[in-house]
Amino acid sequence: MGYSVMDAVSEILAEMHYLRPAFKYDLINYSALARMIQPMVAERMKEDVGLDAIIIAIRRYVHTGAFDMDEKNIYRIVKDLKPILRTDMCYITFHRSDEIYRALIELERSVDRIAGEKMYINQRSDEISVVAMSRFLPKLLEITKGDNKKIKHKAEGLALLTLLEPPEGVYVPGVTAFVSGQLASIGVNMVCDFTSYSYLSFLIDERDAAAAYDKINSSIQMAKKYWKELG
Repeated sequence: MGYSVMDAVSEILAEMHYLRPAFKYDLINYSALARMIQPMVAERMKEDVGLDAIIIAIRRYVHTGAFDMDEKNIYRIVKDLKPILRTDMCYITFHRSDEIYRALIELERSVDRIAGEKMYINQRSDEISVVAMSRFLPKLLEITKGDNKKIKHKAEGLALLTLLEPPEGVYVPGVTAFVSGQLASIGVNMVCDFTSYSYLSFLIDERDAAAAYDKINSSIQMAKKYWKELG
């Protein structure tokens, strides 16, 4: 059997994960959605496709349960998140080299974590990114020895919103998406984000710090309420 309208619609809707809550509570106008994705379906099918066929495919896809989401499990984790906000942070990404790597490791050894100093190094095969307290920025820039071509990106005036997560949170799908969605809903951009077993961290503009903290805190309170109601 060849590529069908159902195949095309399924692929497109699978990419629209942000529609999950609206589908779950039957808030979607199928005709309006069909009109919106009609050009995308036609592009994948390489031919014009009628609205009725797309609407039928949407209904079939929704009835498969593809948009079902275990909100109760998400609320179970979110209600116990503990937010920590740090301001006066910077972010710098270097082109990776052995020289840069060794210099960063040496600088990282000077960080006094007992005194509360913070520096996070994230590595990829072709770049190394550092999130650190702004007081470390001059030392980070010294690593390049004046060669700015070694720097891919630099940003200052940032804040790091970190959430301490319950241990079981790492096994619950949707928690990170929920938190990032809450931030996006108030127009907060994430310069970068990174996670570990116990922590979720989001680097944002310092001007958005207060609003972001309040939004996440209110989301935690909402999750506590819904957790009780869902029992």
